[in-house]
Amino acid sequence: MMMLHLSVSFMFHLIYHVSKGNNLQMETSMVHIRREDILFITPSEPITNTISNIFSRIGESFLVYEAALEDAVRLAQSHIDQGQAMVVVSNGGTAALLKAALKTHVLELRYTSVDMLRAVNRAFGLADKIAVVGFESFTYNALALKDFFEKPVIVETLTDLADISERLRQLIARGVKAFVGGSPVVNAARALGAQGVHIDMDPRVIQDAIEEGKRIVSLQKEKDLRLGTINALLNSINDGIIGIDASGHISEINRIGLELLGLRRQDVVGRDVREVLGMPWESCIQTPENEQASEVCLIGGNSLAVTSVPIHVNGHSRGAVLTLQEVRRIQSLEQRVRKRVRDSGHVAKSTFADVVGKSESLEKAKKRAFTYAQSESTVLIYGKTGTGKELFAQSIHNASARADSPFVAVNCAALPENLLESELFGYVRGAFTGASESGKMGLFEMAHCGTIFLDEISEMPLPLQCRLLRVLQEKEVSRVGDNKVTPVDVRIIAATNRNLKEEVEAGRFRRDLYYRVAVVTQELPPLRSRAEDIPLLARYFLARLAEQGGAVPLDIEDDALDALRQYPFPGNVRELANILERAAVFCPPGGSIGLAHLPPEVSESAVHLSVSDPGSSSAVAARQEAAAAATPVCPQAAAPCASVPAAPAPDASTPLVPLAEMEKQHILHALELAGDNRTLAADMLGISRSSLWRKLREYGV
Repeated sequence: MMMLHLSVSFMFHLIYHVSKGNNLQMETSMVHIRREDILFITPSEPITNTISNIFSRIGESFLVYEAALEDAVRLAQSHIDQGQAMVVVSNGGTAALLKAALKTHVLELRYTSVDMLRAVNRAFGLADKIAVVGFESFTYNALALKDFFEKPVIVETLTDLADISERLRQLIARGVKAFVGGSPVVNAARALGAQGVHIDMDPRVIQDAIEEGKRIVSLQKEKDLRLGTINALLNSINDGIIGIDASGHISEINRIGLELLGLRRQDVVGRDVREVLGMPWESCIQTPENEQASEVCLIGGNSLAVTSVPIHVNGHSRGAVLTLQEVRRIQSLEQRVRKRVRDSGHVAKSTFADVVGKSESLEKAKKRAFTYAQSESTVLIYGKTGTGKELFAQSIHNASARADSPFVAVNCAALPENLLESELFGYVRGAFTGASESGKMGLFEMAHCGTIFLDEISEMPLPLQCRLLRVLQEKEVSRVGDNKVTPVDVRIIAATNRNLKEEVEAGRFRRDLYYRVAVVTQELPPLRSRAEDIPLLARYFLARLAEQGGAVPLDIEDDALDALRQYPFPGNVRELANILERAAVFCPPGGSIGLAHLPPEVSESAVHLSVSDPGSSSAVAARQEAAAAATPVCPQAAAPCASVPAAPAPDASTPLVPLAEMEKQHILHALELAGDNRTLAADMLGISRSSLWRKLREYGV
């Protein structure tokens, strides 16, 4: 919205300047001036002829009519009503009357001092006593030149055209025989039997009026074009836009604004904003430059979000722009945005119901995590690889008040430092080589109102840790290459398989960030500590595999489960899922997964189980199988042969065999008897499997 507010503010800057008649330094197209745009109305034939002659000389032509007083007003108004006569040009009393009656530009043709001197000299050629009669604009020069005339001249200034004849009679009674003036005066004088002298107008005055009229028409058309463009822009915006002046009165409103208010334009423009919106205009005007204020108003039964942006000209407040938005529309838009985010994959799919297991340690972890979900605190999840850290993060999100908002996950260890920064915080156009022309929104902005999951946060480089700390403190982000900040409302869930306290002491993790991240902590138990959950997990994964392949779920035999329970699972739950998927590949459809389908390192765990739990049925079977493999039956007798041949009786003449060589041969013989099953061989020798492997490395076997 910020960009929209700034654009609207600029529009109203234009409106302000245009309304004041300022010549804005903007590129505009050449304005075409029509013949009918300028209307000349003259009360006398000599001036009409002069105008026509000038038109012929300059190669331009505008409308020219000969009329006076009320007739001139009616003529001009008729042309204006037809979309013509943007500028009206006249002189004398007719010009004064046109200015008072018309709502358009009226230019007055004024006589020069030279024009006055010439007319007075002609009048003295007709009579000894003369008078100059007209309105103030006409008699001004006569009064100024009174001392320069050869003979006394009477100067009579009129205020009303209705008394021309009476005033002339009075002057005739005083001996005036000739009158200098415009057509109404000259015509009235001749009707009374006196002489009348028209004053000739300097052609340069008319030519200047033509140029001034063209300039006014050009400026007016540019202004109309700008206002038309601005109105089109304002009316294309889906928000209501209201402009108010420095006194708090509404100066402009767009179509959507009128619809939201349920009012007509004439009912809004010019009114105090307090009367229309019920909000104080002072707060709108006094908002600091480049800042905005927002509030929700109930107007006409509509709940509207009103945002105000001040208009500043040369450091002074000149009004404000108000943006009106329906709260319902904002909510609908937010829902659509959230849907797009969900469709893009930024959604948490798992809940606590997807956390499989009933062990005490797991139940405690789930209960604590659910408690964390009810708060807004930052959560730090500890756990070895494959323990389900993201599963818990998604479950916390879906159990929180932010469940309907985005869940954005990022692996801090999977991206290089420069790429991780742009992914987290976004970037603007031209921020770096290869940056998108349109810029990019960062993951923090995508997660607005939701949760961002920072997996393997311990791998985040120190410079980015500093930026992350600022996000946590200020609740705002700044894109790479940009100096503007964007507020964000994001909950952070972090995860690591390292001890962050040790990372802090080693200088690889910021101490201040650690205290921000580890507000509440959750440690996930490894799978080896909750072996009772393995059967549940095994059947869960087999059912999921069957669902994916559209088949009947495979069964799993007890001895395979026993082996899985005995196996230490360094890869935790993720490793169990992989083992079962591999076993399902080798198991025929409709069959059961047994020891033979498990990897060697898992199946060997059954032998360990037989030693540790000799009473179990699977242990007995394992011992019987091992005995059958380790104790060959002699073909001639039912009694078993000795598994390890007896050493010959000592003889002083027999050379001694080195102890190491004897140990080596003993190990090799045990491996032979065990069929190269190293776990079984280690049990036969009475040593651990790791000791056996170490001995084999020593002897190069």
